[in-house]
Amino acid sequence: MVNLCRISSTHVVYRCIGLWIMKSLLLKPLFLVISLGYLLFYFLKQIDFPMLPFIRFYWADFCCLFLVNTIALAIVREVKQDKQIELSVPQLIFSFVICVLVFEILLPRTNINHTADFWDAIAYLIGLLLFYFWRKQDANQSVG
Repeated sequence: MVNLCRISSTHVVYRCIGLWIMKSLLLKPLFLVISLGYLLFYFLKQIDFPMLPFIRFYWADFCCLFLVNTIALAIVREVKQDKQIELSVPQLIFSFVICVLVFEILLPRTNINHTADFWDAIAYLIGLLLFYFWRKQDANQSVG
């Protein structure tokens, strides 16, 4: 079988990317719901639609590590050509630490548009835990 991804035709590359997306994590229902929820949130925030403060201040933080780790896992699986790969707990902890370090410690010190908030870190953690248990459940279902 010809690997269409290695042919340089632009049409074939787009077709290859489309095939990759069709069989990747990026079409799982939970990922789609959180992605669409984030896009809706972003759009509503841009038009200053009134939202509950809890949603306005923490929804993006909740979505952050779930979306980033899902996309990272999909890319790693594609590069390694191994659909069984999962991110390890140390890798997930690293993503949390980097996110908190950058967005809650470094940026608030250097940019007036960013503020440090303990509850942002909690929202990151809850989103990360959702990712962890989602992947754990998915991995258990594919084994059994």
